[in-house]
Amino acid sequence: DGDAALRALGVEPVRGDLAEPAGRATAGPAGTAAVFPAAADTSTWRGHRERQARVNVDGTRALATAALRAGVGCFVHTSSVSSFSHLVHGTLTEDTPRRGGESWINYERTKYLGEEAVRAAMREGLPGIVCYPAHILGPGDTRNWSRLIALIWGINILGLLVVLGVVIFYISQRPAQAALSLPPTSAEPPAVNPIFTSPPN
Repeated sequence: DGDAALRALGVEPVRGDLAEPAGRATAGPAGTAAVFPAAADTSTWRGHRERQARVNVDGTRALATAALRAGVGCFVHTSSVSSFSHLVHGTLTEDTPRRGGESWINYERTKYLGEEAVRAAMREGLPGIVCYPAHILGPGDTRNWSRLIALIWGINILGLLVVLGVVIFYISQRPAQAALSLPPTSAEPPAVNPIFTSPPN
């Protein structure tokens, strides 16, 4: 059970439907130390565009607003490399322009707009961090990439190399997200890989 595993680590899962106003009204109780929103609609079907916008843009905006009102200590927003879009080439850094808003791919555009909503809340005072994972997977995940990787795993050495690369990325990503949510111990910002995180504009 995913919720039980999180509670064993001292984390309280808060469930809701980002596509429904009533389900996205809370970011946890007042004084919550950190919120890690990682939900998204990743559909590539044209017919899901409206739903995808409700989840990735409207839902993210409402959750960031709720976190601001609740006085959350840190909002660790899971954006995506898709926020930069397929229009950007080369190594991503914090100086790389995000071009998801120009993309014809709805997922890229909604991830860009969802991040813009979070950054707007950060400018209003929400303590927050933006992370840019390429893929998210972990224990208990039985869909999409996890299923594909499990299939590749049993085929050949190339599949093993692909899996190892993704797992190494996942292992390196999560501690960075967790560490960045902790209260700072000095006036200096934490040193992190700029590919994964970005401060508010």
